[in-house]
Amino acid sequence: MSARRSFFLLSFLILSAVSWAAGIQPALKERRGYLDQMRNVEQTRAANQRKISQSAELEQAWMEFGSLAQAALEDLEDHLNPALIQKRITAWASQAYDCDVRVKQELSKPKDAVLYYSMIGEGDYSNLVRYLDALERGDFRIRFTDVKVILPSKTDQRAGKVVLHATFVIPKLPDAEVKAETSPPVQEVPQS
Repeated sequence: MSARRSFFLLSFLILSAVSWAAGIQPALKERRGYLDQMRNVEQTRAANQRKISQSAELEQAWMEFGSLAQAALEDLEDHLNPALIQKRITAWASQAYDCDVRVKQELSKPKDAVLYYSMIGEGDYSNLVRYLDALERGDFRIRFTDVKVILPSKTDQRAGKVVLHATFVIPKLPDAEVKAETSPPVQEVPQS
């Protein structure tokens, strides 16, 4: 082969390789970028699908929680009902601590956020002290605003009974006020 022909073939091969490399390399970079972009799109789509399914699950959980929360609020309203509080506190005192306790609701201003109660109890000193401690630290978590203990004198007829005067507060429930205002008045039935 002649040198001319060899040079021509060699230059043809080199130019073809350079043009192929120049044309293919950017296309390969574009292809890789496109594939990365498609992977990102697929990952985003999968994440969005998970969020949609989580949203449906959360909505279902919220519906279940709503009924449980409503039941808990109604239970709380029953738990903080003034008449029921009085009954539970007095029954518990007589059963567990052998004390005679009377609780009555005091007048409070309409704008007050709490209900005031006064409690008068009678019993053995140690039982009354344990009873007060149980009210403050037990299930009731009552916070007393005023506590007076009157010890008996030696000439007192009650023979060792201690008298307790206490005042405590509990928060008002906003719904309880509305229900009380909207409920029909109670009519007394004459007894024959």
